[in-house]
Amino acid sequence: MASGSLPTDLLSNILLRLPLETLITVTAVCKLWYSLIHDSTFITLHLNSTNPCGNSNGNFLIMSPSCEQICSLRCGKTLAELSHFRIPFGGSSSCFRIVGGLNGLLCITEAFGRNFGRTIFLWNPSIRKFKTLESSCFTDDLLDSRTRVVLGFAFDQGSNDYKIVRIMYFLDGSSNYLGETPPVAEVYSLRLDSWRTIGDDVPFLASDKFSKAIFHGAIHWLASESQEVRAEVIMSFRTGDEAFQEILMPNCDPHGFGIDRCNIQLEVLKESLSLFVCFPHCYQETNRCHVWVMSEYGLVDSWTKLYDVVPQDGMLRSLGFSKNDELLVNRMNELAFYDLDTSSYTYLSRASCYSMDAVTYRESLVLLEAGTSILKLKYLYGRTNKELSASRTKTKPFISLTALMRAWKRD
Repeated sequence: MASGSLPTDLLSNILLRLPLETLITVTAVCKLWYSLIHDSTFITLHLNSTNPCGNSNGNFLIMSPSCEQICSLRCGKTLAELSHFRIPFGGSSSCFRIVGGLNGLLCITEAFGRNFGRTIFLWNPSIRKFKTLESSCFTDDLLDSRTRVVLGFAFDQGSNDYKIVRIMYFLDGSSNYLGETPPVAEVYSLRLDSWRTIGDDVPFLASDKFSKAIFHGAIHWLASESQEVRAEVIMSFRTGDEAFQEILMPNCDPHGFGIDRCNIQLEVLKESLSLFVCFPHCYQETNRCHVWVMSEYGLVDSWTKLYDVVPQDGMLRSLGFSKNDELLVNRMNELAFYDLDTSSYTYLSRASCYSMDAVTYRESLVLLEAGTSILKLKYLYGRTNKELSASRTKTKPFISLTALMRAWKRD
């Protein structure tokens, strides 16, 4: 039976039931299958069919900002390593941070100094494709060593588009980032593959260089009116109308000392915006962290302190929440889950360093039609490019339509 004898809708329905690796393979069967699988509508349908409730499968992708350039995919329940792979692109420092991860698509930039936020990469490891974003609406002379760059990465459901916002703050002669030269901001659209400036003025100085608190169609950063080391307010950027907004924080600083941005993190817990606050030694609450949750988005009075977290000994850093609302933490270079209900730790594995990034991760076809192909075959850490090239198949993969129909009927 030839594939052309099947209606396109039925063929698409059958292909949607195949696992991702098989889909990548069968793109070489014929032009029709290639165009179907690369179509943006098919990619969206595949994403929704493998994730009908919009939830992650619970796995974590973890990366340390080291020059090894290794990402580790960990099981969401045990943090056992499922796979690991090298970052396929390079930079001037070759040390990277994960700005955010959505639907299998990672936003990555160089980690340190003036290189942060200058060149941005969109990368989907599961399909071995990436995209390099080097352009800007602004001239290069704005991005000097004194420019502070802040990033955000989000999915705009209304336009079915992945967007990156880049804010630039300029240090004046009085060492003020909100001084003589006002900050500027721009947005990148993956669907349009272009940058454009944002008309709204940037109202606050973001304390975070990037934020993984993506909620209610907006990116959220801790911010202040003057000092980057303080966290006084939450600044949000709505991806739909591309406007900034202010959200007031709860009174989580009862002594009025001012909370250093290193001791507070913005998260999403139980489908709500949340704050993870750890106090330094000068506070009476030494060796205790608090989890605050905004139960009604935008309503300041709905902030509630739901949990106390006891760090035991040593520093504690939140890496986010698991599918089961357990807190993933790095405690003295040990990765652990903290059960918010039982106040107990489950130690899982050693961490490579205290400062690391973790995002929930799932496989997807996002970027298939737009990215640069790395290899047509899965690459593994430790294999050289020569070995990988020798292992590539030179024949087109074949899968019969009968086999596809059997797989469809089994479902």
